[in-house]
Amino acid sequence: MDRVAVLCVVLVSLAASVSGGNILISSEYGAGSHFMAGSLVGKALVDRGHNVTMLIGDAYSYRAKDPLYKDLNFVIFNHSGSNDEVLNRFKSIRQIVFESWFTQLVKYQMIFEPGYQADCKKILEDDAVIRELRKGEFDVMIMDTVWLCPLLIARKIGPLPVIGESPVTLSLVIHLSAGNPLYPSFMPEVTSGLPQKMDFYQRLGNTLLIGLFRFGFPYALQMYDALIAEHNLGPSELTLLDLIRNDVMLWLVNTDFAFEFPMHITPNIIPIGGLTARPPIALPQVELEDFMSSSGEHGVVVFSLGSYFTFGTDMTSLKSDIVQVFADAFAQLDQKVIWHMKDVGALNRTLPPNVKTLSWIPQNDLLGHNKTRLFMFHGGNNGLNELVYHGVPTIVIPLMGDQPDTAERVKARGIGVALDRMNLTTDSILFALREVLNNDKYAKNAKRVSAISRDRPIPPRERAAFWVEHVMKHGGDHLRSSYKNLTLVESSLLDVFAFLTICLFLIVLILYALVRCLFRTLKRCVLSRYKCKHD
Repeated sequence: MDRVAVLCVVLVSLAASVSGGNILISSEYGAGSHFMAGSLVGKALVDRGHNVTMLIGDAYSYRAKDPLYKDLNFVIFNHSGSNDEVLNRFKSIRQIVFESWFTQLVKYQMIFEPGYQADCKKILEDDAVIRELRKGEFDVMIMDTVWLCPLLIARKIGPLPVIGESPVTLSLVIHLSAGNPLYPSFMPEVTSGLPQKMDFYQRLGNTLLIGLFRFGFPYALQMYDALIAEHNLGPSELTLLDLIRNDVMLWLVNTDFAFEFPMHITPNIIPIGGLTARPPIALPQVELEDFMSSSGEHGVVVFSLGSYFTFGTDMTSLKSDIVQVFADAFAQLDQKVIWHMKDVGALNRTLPPNVKTLSWIPQNDLLGHNKTRLFMFHGGNNGLNELVYHGVPTIVIPLMGDQPDTAERVKARGIGVALDRMNLTTDSILFALREVLNNDKYAKNAKRVSAISRDRPIPPRERAAFWVEHVMKHGGDHLRSSYKNLTLVESSLLDVFAFLTICLFLIVLILYALVRCLFRTLKRCVLSRYKCKHD
């Protein structure tokens, strides 16, 4: 009888695991690290028996043919412009690398947001795409926070509960929308590059930046509000900010408190840092393993500025002399160097013999190799997660966006140093390389942070999949704080402080009146006695 009961339990468990849900994932258009993070969450859900569909743009339709993603389904939408226009939009960010921070912020919005909003309008008006999405009978939608159109799509085809997925630390504006209280005194805004322990001027700047994002955010996204009304996705007064507050059940954030600054978070914000990090696999013998092994005791430096800033035919966007500056520094190292560089033939110059260039690098596997001594990179979040996982010290050259934040966290944890992109010289690069390579403290700190990061009960992908399933089963209202519904006066307790101040003032006033009355009475008594004695 016991065996029958056990068999029934096993069969029920298997049936439950096989009978999965239908999940729609939008990772921007299907570009770069955003798609990589979303697809990894998707694969973890597929492994748990779910059907996963990726919504991508036609400019990245080649993803659907990649054997790496054969377990995922795809729905492909047409862009409002040509595919070349979309790809050039992403490439054009190279042109603003050496602009000031504020100029970068403004130009980034000007480059991307009109296209994002036009593509959103195109999808909502494309009956074929909407019909195909409705056929999927999805239970939940996961959206990358870079592109917010999925909030409208979820309403159009559902409505569906939405789970936000952020490839980087959440903006404090999103924290606020999620119901997480803000403390600008020790919570630096994303892209600020501020430390956690801020002086007065840094706290002032952080507060002003949060205010700029908080009050400027709704105005920058007004076209979405018009689309909500045009497609009858809710009441006439409904805004995109309302959708963020009300429709997003959960936020999955690709960060890890092993290196992220500590902060309080409400239960609906789930850290899943380390999505792309994994144990290394063997490198190609001839192309890479022989080169790594030949480095001897000195080891190898891995250098990459990411997929959008890779040196090559368009290297002039990163200053014409930048290759020579790095090459001259690498030539003076005892270590060998693997340099992520496209189209090395276009350089018209000879690189040092200790340098090997590759148009693509197996970054995670290189960082996990026992010959890797240092990782020099731009501060991308996937690279940060991977170097932390493998315990590799680093040099960060932040170029834009959240990358200054990465540099600040690297310095705070003592796992590397940062270089100023505006003042790159052979001497400054060589000094940073020798500092990190020759000072054991960086390697020791990197190993310590790695041990902290790895000491977790469940891997990041499984953690993300678990919480997606949790929302599918139970929803997410029970995880959300009511803080998001409070006004600034209520959340800051200004009304309470005002009331207490008035009460205190009244108490002081009453005490003053009583004391004054007492003194007057005493004065009269004293005067009356004095008068009696002299009469």
